[in-house]
Amino acid sequence: MDTRVFRGADLGTDHYLVITRFRGLFAGWRYRTAVTEPQSVCRIRSWKLQEADTRDKYHTRVAEKLDTIDGRKECVERTWQNLRDGMVSAAEEVCGTTKRGSSKRRDAWWNDEVREAVKKKKKAWLDYLASSNDEHMREKMKERYKLQKVHAKTLIEEVRERCRIEADERLSHNFRENSKLFWKEVGRSRSGATALRMNKVLSRTNDVLSEK
Repeated sequence: MDTRVFRGADLGTDHYLVITRFRGLFAGWRYRTAVTEPQSVCRIRSWKLQEADTRDKYHTRVAEKLDTIDGRKECVERTWQNLRDGMVSAAEEVCGTTKRGSSKRRDAWWNDEVREAVKKKKKAWLDYLASSNDEHMREKMKERYKLQKVHAKTLIEEVRERCRIEADERLSHNFRENSKLFWKEVGRSRSGATALRMNKVLSRTNDVLSEK
């Protein structure tokens, strides 16, 4: 970088012209690599600890991991590291994780079963495109693709409906047991952060609650 000040460049008596030259700033842009996708961040589903069964499993796993730690033979920093790693790994095993910050699909219904069905549908389509000129073979590949397409579509509809019902039940449960999680789910629904739709909130007697 080269910066110089010039006097009397028709800018007035109280001003000076400043010129800065940058060398090599854009040299790497001509052959720059492709922009990578944003890195996803794994987040532990800690809200599942509100469930008694999940909480008991977590306590059991933490106790098992802490039994293997001997703080008398290690320094304080190392002991704390082992304690933290044990609690975090136990939470990951029991509660599971979710990815955020990635452009890839992360909806609740996009599970391994749906992913495999979509993968088979795409493969069937590619097989159909790559099939020979034999009309019989092409018709066979076409029918196979149609079956995989219908199967994937039906499976996605079933899984999405199941996830919607689970979200409604979880929302009703949080309204009664945990108001913080309830309003968090409401905020997510309003912001469009999730594809699941909130239909209603039930009271203890399974009556639909109004906004009053």
